Amino acid sequence: MQRKLASVQKITDIKPIEGADKIAVATVLGWQVVILKEDFKVDDLVIYFETDSLLPIHPAFEFLAKDGTKTILGDDKKDHTGYRLRTIKLRGQVSQGLCVKPEEFGLTNVKEGDDVTERLGVVKYERFIEPKYMQSNRKPVVFPKWMPRKIGMWIKGTFPNLAVRLWGKMLKPFPPFIPKTDEMRLQAVPDVLKRHKDKVFYVTEKLDGSSVTVFKKDGEVGVCSRNIWYPRDEDNQYWKPVIESGLDKVIDDGIAMQGELIGESVQDNRLRQKGQKIYFFNVYDLKRNQYLSLSGLVCFCLKYGVEMVPLLSEKFKLRSMNKMVEYATRKSVLNKDAWAEGVVFRPLEEAHDEELGRLSFKVINPTYLLEHKI
Repeated sequence: MQRKLASVQKITDIKPIEGADKIAVATVLGWQVVILKEDFKVDDLVIYFETDSLLPIHPAFEFLAKDGTKTILGDDKKDHTGYRLRTIKLRGQVSQGLCVKPEEFGLTNVKEGDDVTERLGVVKYERFIEPKYMQSNRKPVVFPKWMPRKIGMWIKGTFPNLAVRLWGKMLKPFPPFIPKTDEMRLQAVPDVLKRHKDKVFYVTEKLDGSSVTVFKKDGEVGVCSRNIWYPRDEDNQYWKPVIESGLDKVIDDGIAMQGELIGESVQDNRLRQKGQKIYFFNVYDLKRNQYLSLSGLVCFCLKYGVEMVPLLSEKFKLRSMNKMVEYATRKSVLNKDAWAEGVVFRPLEEAHDEELGRLSFKVINPTYLLEHKI
């Protein structure tokens, strides 16, 4: 299921905020959004913008201008400049997202559920790109095995253009035969709670790092970030922990392992870990084109001598939306002094959902989002 960053949704409830005269909290899907009381009422259709969106420069978003604009490179390989939409707290109420009347964008004849993300020019906020890097398309340098590393690094530092010409490797996109990891947030699909209330789920901590996929296909081992398939390089931050753990030597043909790289120099290292390590959360069978259940994940991690993400529960039953968010508001297993990014829910046995496809979703810890201004 593709995430709708901007969509037409209905306000299903509005509640007062203690001590606030002009604002209230509205429920949209499973989200809690602070609104101006006089602007909206229950059952109104609104354009709902999800957090983590980069909103275009438009009069409707002028109130966000005080925080400045951000520029990112979108999935379309183009630069996008706009306002980042974050989780905030107003009068003690957490607010996630933004509600705007359709008329402010000249939208008419819209219906509930319409995806207007592309139409309004909204993109997912990934990361800020410094201007000096925006035009960079240099290929990573991978030295031949026969060359001593010190000599290679000297050549690269002294004659960088020559090093790129001789040993630069073209980057390949993420392989199409492996699904990407990107769980939907529960608040965007609240009916999941009703449809699967009788299932038993296992819960893992969502670690704050960078996505890594390690696979072996037709005898070739590959290592990828979320979007790029990297050539083998012992200094590459994705390859290095794979080589150090020996996973590249033991992984079976036809298997893909997906995990999170955390530690020093990764995503600000918010869990304050020493070194770098990959914690795995998925095993994908390339021959059968299917994910393995929890038992399969545990078995393969033990077999390969790698660690899986912290397992929080194996007997979890779904609760109300508020209770699910409360459950996700916790400290990390890896560092009791740091807030966990959130939690991920999957059934003990692989299952399908009519909206999500694979039944797998996440709940992000709101306290984590507020602390790190995300």
